[in-house]
Amino acid sequence: MTAALTLYVDRAGRCRWVDVARAALRAKQLPFSERALDLARGEQCDADFVARSLTATVPALEHAGRVITESLAIAEYLAESFPFPAHPRLFPADLGERARARQLMLWLRSAAPGPDALLAMATRALGDRATVCSSWCIADSDLALALAEAQAAGARLPAPLAALVARELGGR
Repeated sequence: MTAALTLYVDRAGRCRWVDVARAALRAKQLPFSERALDLARGEQCDADFVARSLTATVPALEHAGRVITESLAIAEYLAESFPFPAHPRLFPADLGERARARQLMLWLRSAAPGPDALLAMATRALGDRATVCSSWCIADSDLALALAEAQAAGARLPAPLAALVARELGGR
């Protein structure tokens, strides 16, 4: 039996990084509960949460007595804690493709790209494929969430990018 998984989220609503962690948990087909913290009221600064969490931020995943923060770290933790073939893959099996997925995910977090840079990079990342790598991986969800934010802010997505968003986010 697997130890319970609890995802700490922002009570105020949707956060792309929380959504990436949720996508990873769902892709792994793992049952989890959510606990909402009111960040506006400083609940992430609660002494107990700070003592258990390295960064005292959300998303945070609690599992087996540890708290993991940062969406990419959560995805990697889930990939290694619940490996293939017992659970679906989050990252490609191929080393080069795995590096490609991580490179894109790190770029999204570190570059804080504006809409033009995001659309240019996303177009290069997909090329003539429907996914970032040869098959689905968590980088597809991550990229789709970034593109959806740009779209909500008024960016016009080329058809292949809009298709990625529609496929990954469905009716949201």
